[in-house]
Amino acid sequence: MKRFILCSLIILSYFLAFSSVKADSDYESFQEIEMIGDGCFLEDFTDDDYKEYYKKVKKRKAYGWNVYYVNKNVKVRYVVTTHFSFYNDGDTPIVYEANFKEEKSSKRSIQATGSIDMEKTKSTKKFKGGLDAKLKLEYSKTDTIITTSAWNVKCSVDPGTILVIYTHGEGKISNGVATKYIGFVNVTKGGFEIFVATTQTYRMEKIKI
Repeated sequence: MKRFILCSLIILSYFLAFSSVKADSDYESFQEIEMIGDGCFLEDFTDDDYKEYYKKVKKRKAYGWNVYYVNKNVKVRYVVTTHFSFYNDGDTPIVYEANFKEEKSSKRSIQATGSIDMEKTKSTKKFKGGLDAKLKLEYSKTDTIITTSAWNVKCSVDPGTILVIYTHGEGKISNGVATKYIGFVNVTKGGFEIFVATTQTYRMEKIKI
């Protein structure tokens, strides 16, 4: 029995030492995300909210977009995913070694509702129809997180303690509604949301139960 446990720990330690996890900005798939302070996400807009917000963008024009921000650069904190969780229910400490490295990913992510369309390129998503320009969104090499550094940590997990390793960070959310007019006719209408990751790091945490 002791030999089986020892072999299992060796296999698990090997996995931790060589895992590589891609950083992510697809906030809809995050394990947790919450706003710091007042604000709401696009998915929380109600039908009554849309009716009220659309009143702010109903001015007809020969051509172009009307935009109304409901939330602008509201800070959020998030957990992307939990990579590893272990509870030591034994009588002696267990030592683990973790070695993680970030890969390239986009810092910006967008969402839309209604008839606002998006297009996905190899590295990011963009709003169609000129809405990007109206929102003054500029895409460049700075929109990717690239790091070649890695960290290697040995951690002793005491009896009755949980070891958790996860990716977390902070970012900003902006959202609202927009309408597009061509020849004074409304041709596009919907909600938009922009998420920008400002930080994203790995964290190792020990929790005493």
